[in-house]
Amino acid sequence: MSTTTLSYPLKFINSFSHTLKSLSPVMCEKINPLWNDESVFEELISARRGLKVYKILEPIVDFNTYLPSRVKRCMLETMGRILKSQLERSALYNNLCELTSNPDEWTYDFLKKNDFASKYNYVKNIRSQTQKFIDEHKRLPASYHELVPKLLVGEFITMAPDDGQFIKIKGTSEFKKKRYLTGKIKVLKERSSVSRKSWKWEEFQISMPDFIADKQEDVKPPDIRINAEGQVIIDYKIEIANQKQENNNRILSIDYGLRKLLVITCFEMTDEGLPVQFSRPFFVDIKGVQNKIERIHQEIDRLKAKLSKSTDKKKIKILKREIKLRWKKLKKLSKELEHLASNIIIAIAKIHNCSTIVIEDLRGLNGKKFARRLNRRIYRTIRAGIFEKLTYKADLIGKTVKTVFPAWTSQFCPKCGECGDHKNYGEFTCSHCGYSGNRDYIATQNIARKFFKISLKSSTGFGYISESASAAVTAGEFLSKIDRWLNGWKKCLNVAPFIVEMKNWKAYPLIV
Repeated sequence: MSTTTLSYPLKFINSFSHTLKSLSPVMCEKINPLWNDESVFEELISARRGLKVYKILEPIVDFNTYLPSRVKRCMLETMGRILKSQLERSALYNNLCELTSNPDEWTYDFLKKNDFASKYNYVKNIRSQTQKFIDEHKRLPASYHELVPKLLVGEFITMAPDDGQFIKIKGTSEFKKKRYLTGKIKVLKERSSVSRKSWKWEEFQISMPDFIADKQEDVKPPDIRINAEGQVIIDYKIEIANQKQENNNRILSIDYGLRKLLVITCFEMTDEGLPVQFSRPFFVDIKGVQNKIERIHQEIDRLKAKLSKSTDKKKIKILKREIKLRWKKLKKLSKELEHLASNIIIAIAKIHNCSTIVIEDLRGLNGKKFARRLNRRIYRTIRAGIFEKLTYKADLIGKTVKTVFPAWTSQFCPKCGECGDHKNYGEFTCSHCGYSGNRDYIATQNIARKFFKISLKSSTGFGYISESASAAVTAGEFLSKIDRWLNGWKKCLNVAPFIVEMKNWKAYPLIV
């Protein structure tokens, strides 16, 4: 049975900060000679799948100082994973350069065409680095090593090879109705360097949400890091078995809307071979969040304009820091939206017992004329994230995610198959049969028709059956579920026909 590993960030003890800050430069010193050693590359590439990387590096690396054996293993594993990741990027860079030497062409469409779409996040970083290199040197890097001549190891360590001699998690406990993760970990004594006598065991008790504490699945060794705010974070990992894949004729069809974030409708192919719609369309609108995103983008544009005109080094440093902070805020907000949108989709699929989730292919969005510049920004930043999170969450509950290329889905009438008009922006009207409706809702119908292999020019339309009483009751519970996911703004979410006003907004990474 397939499994999915979920990671939950929890605040860890601050006393481990000194340990991470002390080990990071030690790893940086040792990783760069390996980055220039081709024999190490060959061993890492040829290593069998599942082999702990530290076993390859252990006979090669000498830290020249005393380290507890499991601390050393974890450091080597961290370094090895970074090296393997960079080797993958190096191979990807070489493949991209063979296809085209212009990094501006490394778009999602280009990657999809050449079967690199799954590496899109890697490519975004590589493209940014390459463009910066070209701006400075007026040429393409001769190799990935020239692009990335030196590796850095952040204040981070994985506990994957540990067997309880570096960190020992005892379990969960309850005190005053709060849940805690308890255990002990080896730490460096404050103001001490890395030496034999500088290590000690320290107990920890950290607060954790009930929905994590209640899980009885297989707990994996965590990673520990220092985040941008300087907080020590432990990434608590749980391996969950995916449910058995369902298989019925019910699908949930999704269109990335012109004015809305998502439009969702449920359809079914009956045993008689007749297509029917059995749910109302859901319009996911996030105007409150959109306005916040737009304000952040405007602030970034304003700061960039100031940066381009400034010659004061101190002011330039301050402006760069402010821009970085706003991009970080935007990234965090986008991640919240991705989880929120994917959770809503999963909830509706469960309510209506849809075994397959059909969503438009991301390539089709590049040609869409969005209602506002803001919408374009939103779709560019979160649509891939929505799809990624939707895919793993669907696996967890036994649903399948399929993509359909959305060409012409908002152009043809789903009733008679004739090409319609868009006299009013966002509205569809068929001059042949008189059918009219929201353009994005029309698109969900035609996406479903494509999935059911019904030609867009066919006059085979959807019948309509009312949702079951149990689904109607569950839909009411839908609001209480969303209540747990939202955090921050009132009236920020509108899932028509529901309007949600919430004080506590939290986009949990998994429906529980």
